[in-house]
Amino acid sequence: MVSLFGQDLNITQGTFSDVGGAINDLFSGIGKEAQASGLSQAANLEEQNVQLAKESGALQETMAQRKIEMGIGTEEAGVAGAGFSSGGSAGDLLRASQEQAALTKGVIGVQTQINVTGYEAQAAAYTSEANAASSGGIASFFGSALKGVGAVASLFGF
Repeated sequence: MVSLFGQDLNITQGTFSDVGGAINDLFSGIGKEAQASGLSQAANLEEQNVQLAKESGALQETMAQRKIEMGIGTEEAGVAGAGFSSGGSAGDLLRASQEQAALTKGVIGVQTQINVTGYEAQAAAYTSEANAASSGGIASFFGSALKGVGAVASLFGF
């Protein structure tokens, strides 16, 4: 038995175990909180990627539309310059160009949505992981506190 301020302290192997457990849980909680912070930052970056993907898709569609309009305009000018009407083969050619334009824009739209959905899913995953890590950190802090109280109580023979 050891005395401290006139109080007999009951130091046992369990006391050291409780103190070690409290320290372990405390540092585990700190680590989990740091992990949660990093995952939250990753989720924020993925949410920014969502916006960038949307903007990129819109720009690609605008660029494709301009290219398409220039191509169709060139075809129309060629048809008119050759003295043909826009019916028959020339009309078929213009319609095919317009159909190709619609397909190009559709592909850009679908690819943009695929990218956006992927970024949204990754952001949600990071957010879930961050929440789980934060909850684990809080649980470790409580565990640390309880083990610390247990260690102090065991010192005084409780």
